[in-house]
Amino acid sequence: MAEEKKIEFDQNFASLIKKKYSLIPEDDLENKIDGIQRFISYANERGRPIRSVIDQTARIIYRLFNFKEVSIILRSESDGLFRYEALIGFRKESEMANRKLSFAYDDIIDSAKFPHIKLGKNAEYHLSENLIIEEGTKERYNRPFILSKEREFPDEFMEGDYIDIDIPGSNRELFGWIELGNTRDGKLPPRSHIRWIELMANILGILIQQEKIKNKARLKR
Repeated sequence: MAEEKKIEFDQNFASLIKKKYSLIPEDDLENKIDGIQRFISYANERGRPIRSVIDQTARIIYRLFNFKEVSIILRSESDGLFRYEALIGFRKESEMANRKLSFAYDDIIDSAKFPHIKLGKNAEYHLSENLIIEEGTKERYNRPFILSKEREFPDEFMEGDYIDIDIPGSNRELFGWIELGNTRDGKLPPRSHIRWIELMANILGILIQQEKIKNKARLKR
C-alpha cells in the first residue's frame, strides 16, 4: 500500500488563500449577500420574536439598498386590515400619519384605485402622478411641498413615488408588503435591488407563515 504523501504549506501560501476568501465583502454584491446572510441568521435565532424580525428586515433594507424610506405593512389577524408596522426614514409627523392608516384587501388589489407598473413577480411601481391627495393626507410624506413637482426624466424617482413588494404566504395569501420610497440618488433603483428585496420578502413570508402555524398549535393545547 502506497504511503500518503504529506503536503506542507508555508505561511505565505496560507495567507494568500485566507486573503482570497476573506469574510470581508469585496464589492457591492458581496456586501448585499453578507447582509442578507446576517438577516437570515438573525431571524433564525431561537426565540426571536417575529416583531423583532420585521423591524430588522426594514433596517437591513434601509442599510443595504438605495432607499431613504422603508416601511413594512402587515395584515392584522384581528380585523384583516393592513397597517404600517415598521417605518424607517420618516419624520415624526409622517410616521404618525402613516400609522393611523388602514387598508382593506379589496382596495389594495384594485388597480383602478392604485394603478401601477409591474417591476417583478411581486413588485409594483406606483407613480406620484396617480396620487389622490385628500384633505390632511400630505402629512404622510416627508416633503409634501414638492408633491406637485413635474417629472423631468424617465428614470427620476420622485416624492410620492413608491415601490411595493408583496410579502407572500402559502396558497397566494398576502401577508403584507414592503414599501420603498425616495432613493438617495433620486433615480429609479437597479433591477437587482428589486430582486434582492423580493427575496427578502419571500423569506419574511416564510417566517410569518411559521409563526402563524406556531400560534395555531398553541391555541389547540
